[in-house]
Amino acid sequence: MKIIAHRGNWFAADEKNTEAAFVRSIENGYGIETDIRDYNGELVVAHDVPGITEHPMLFKRLLQRYDQQKDKNAILAINIKSDGLQDLLADALSKYPRLNYFVFDMSLPMLYFGYRNSGLSFFSTVNEFMKEPICYEECAGIWLDGYTSTWFDSSIINKYLSDGKKVCIASPELHGRDHLPLWNRLMSSSLFRNNNLYLCTDIPEKAQAFFSR
Repeated sequence: MKIIAHRGNWFAADEKNTEAAFVRSIENGYGIETDIRDYNGELVVAHDVPGITEHPMLFKRLLQRYDQQKDKNAILAINIKSDGLQDLLADALSKYPRLNYFVFDMSLPMLYFGYRNSGLSFFSTVNEFMKEPICYEECAGIWLDGYTSTWFDSSIINKYLSDGKKVCIASPELHGRDHLPLWNRLMSSSLFRNNNLYLCTDIPEKAQAFFSR
């Protein structure tokens, strides 16, 4: 199982989605999950719409940094925060052909009419409100989330993996819940040994220590 640091490997809330958090992830060999939107005609790293006086990090700067990743198998998970980015993303990512990435969480119309035929590696989102993935045949994997509970079990994960899909699980602490029940389940079922399973977490050091026992 590969570990992905949610908004980078941050130690304080104001470090989320910052270059410092991304560099720390890169130095530790973790993957990175981050949020991308457009701002003044460019792709930027930002969860929310930047204010007039803000200067968000350019996505191309993140790609330059990520190209220095010591673990070339580490994952870059790109959370799509605004519509119509697929052409800009395809152009930016084409400069890094060996990059191990996926895009996810775009709006459903953009998934179907934009990303499905874009040539980009995309994951389809599954959660307790939307239990059937869209564009399942075309997607490279599943972003498996639980906003209110860890509603899914090991059989659901195994089904996607056996279909040849990668699966990235949003760890429960991302939504303010205890992570240990899920982590213990992944450990006891040996699912964590599958290289096509990813865990997106706010606490990558703890995850690495837990699953290395």
